[in-house]
This record gives sequence, structure tokens and C-alpha cells, in this order.
Amino acid sequence: MSDNGSIHRLTTGSSQLDDILNGGIPENSLDIIMGAPGSGKTTLAEQLMFANTADARPMLYLTTMTEPLDKVINYLQQFRFFDLDKLGTAIHYEALGPDLAEHGVGALLPRLKDAIKTLSPKLIVIPTPPFTPPELMPLVARVLLVETIPF
Repeated sequence: MSDNGSIHRLTTGSSQLDDILNGGIPENSLDIIMGAPGSGKTTLAEQLMFANTADARPMLYLTTMTEPLDKVINYLQQFRFFDLDKLGTAIHYEALGPDLAEHGVGALLPRLKDAIKTLSPKLIVIPTPPFTPPELMPLVARVLLVETIPF
């Protein structure tokens, strides 16, 4: 919170969505973006990351699929918000998919703790794997809520 009691917010990169959200997404919050496949959840999350790289704290995107980074970059290049110079410095992509495949959802918490300790990211994006059944979404959110480490 700021000195005047207002909540600091992260811009979504869309002025229209920021208006709907009273200025953006609240800082230090756990937010779940849900929608049907192809509805733009991943694009919104990546736009959010690129729009909030002004300070020294990096953004972290933990990929849950095994797509190579060059494929992700090729896809992102079609968007106006994409900035190649921010990759690896202001925005970090790390593959979580192999750990999830080998160890299940239990691999998530150690990776998060390590990332928070080493990078101290301002924002962490974790897309759910496409094979995640809807009934497991509350479990994934609960794991994050129970073990939240303050930034």
C-alpha cells in the first residue's frame, strides 16, 4: 500500500482493462486468469510482464510445456508489446515442464522458492499445463497460497 492507503497496481498493458480493474492488478496478490483455450490468457500474462519492466526487479515466466524458447519468442514477436532486449534481463523464462512431468505438482514449490530467493521477481507467471483438469486448479492455487513467500 502507498502512504495514502491506496493499493499499488501493475498495469496490464491495456488501458481499457486497467480501467475495468481500477488501475490494474494489485501488487503482491495471487491472481488466477482463467478462460477457455485460445482466449488470450497467456498473451495477457506476457503483456502484463512486458508492461511492468521499468524497475530493477525482473519478471519470471515458468513455462509448463516443453516448447523451446525460440518457439515462444517467434510467437511473441507478432505483438507490439514484445521487446527482445528485455529477455534474459527484465524477463526470464524457465522451463518447469520437465520437473512437473517427473515429479508432479510437488515440483512447483521448490522451484518457486528457489526463484524467489535468487531472482526476487516482481511477478511470477505460471500457466497451467493444458492437461490440468479444472478440478485441480484450486489445488494449484492452494499450494501457492499456503506457501506464499513475501516479496
